[in-house]
Amino acid sequence: MKKFLCVAGLLMIVAIPAWGGGLGVMASTWDTDQAGGDEGVGFKIDLDLGGTIDLELRATWLNEFAFATQGRQFKLEAMPLDFGLSYGFHEDRKVSPYVGGGLSFVFLNGSTAGGGPLRVDDEAGYYVVGGFDATVSERLGVFAEVLFRDVSAEFTGDGLLNRDFTDFGADLGGVGANVGLALTW
Repeated sequence: MKKFLCVAGLLMIVAIPAWGGGLGVMASTWDTDQAGGDEGVGFKIDLDLGGTIDLELRATWLNEFAFATQGRQFKLEAMPLDFGLSYGFHEDRKVSPYVGGGLSFVFLNGSTAGGGPLRVDDEAGYYVVGGFDATVSERLGVFAEVLFRDVSAEFTGDGLLNRDFTDFGADLGGVGANVGLALTW
């Protein structure tokens, strides 16, 4: 949770001096291939690079992934940080669809179902996104988007409590969605 708040705070500080863009809060979901799905919260920052191109920064916190392998149950907390570009199709209209993509860096923490430690590396991958922004008032809007992340994770037992399983990997790629409110400037 500390990592999430630090990253979200840094993202907000970076966005303040931008001439155009927006800051949004969102409800988020991510359904992975092997670790199930989870719902969480996040922030989104759009920085206008001119015309219809925006620089996107997203930070999402999801803490209830659960999966089983080698006869053991595991829990996973994930904080994807997405950084990329988006292209808006109709910037001057009340509803503006967009597509985009970029890099995902996912901070991961893991544990066994019994609470034992599980070593897991933070991982990098990519994402693609499609969605729309809708203007509610001059400075307030709503957005909805569907995204796909492709990320894998490597897990290692701590060598003491978890000696009875071998190292393994999990495919965390999958579809997610975000819905939120955005303040624009």
